[in-house]
Amino acid sequence: MRVFVDLDVLLDALQQRAPHYDSSYQSLEILTNSVNDLFVSLHSVATLYYFLNKHAGKEKAEEGISWLMTHFQIARCTKQEIWNSIDRGYPDFEDGIVAEEARLESCEVILTRNVKDYKLSPVPALSPEEFLAKSKE
Repeated sequence: MRVFVDLDVLLDALQQRAPHYDSSYQSLEILTNSVNDLFVSLHSVATLYYFLNKHAGKEKAEEGISWLMTHFQIARCTKQEIWNSIDRGYPDFEDGIVAEEARLESCEVILTRNVKDYKLSPVPALSPEEFLAKSKE
């Protein structure tokens, strides 16, 4: 399965942010412990490092990025994905970029807490709770 993981899910899991930690962590455990192609935005890597460093220090930030790079690929993004994120009327510019990157990488799903912002996405979005429910089917 090709899955694009949004920054909010990564932050919830790696920063143990309540009340979303459990479902985000469990979703990532399932995805990273099975054969999947996992993708993340380049801009998410820098943002993740910033927040981990700010809240837990440089060592934890580097550990988090090392874990990320072990399990995830950086999604491709060209000028066209940026234009598409503007032209297709996404309610959130950053989420539009994620949707277009997920399309470019032929992802089957975007894992995010902001499902509503992906209504226009060519790739369906699932919350961690929805993903966990589907994984039990």
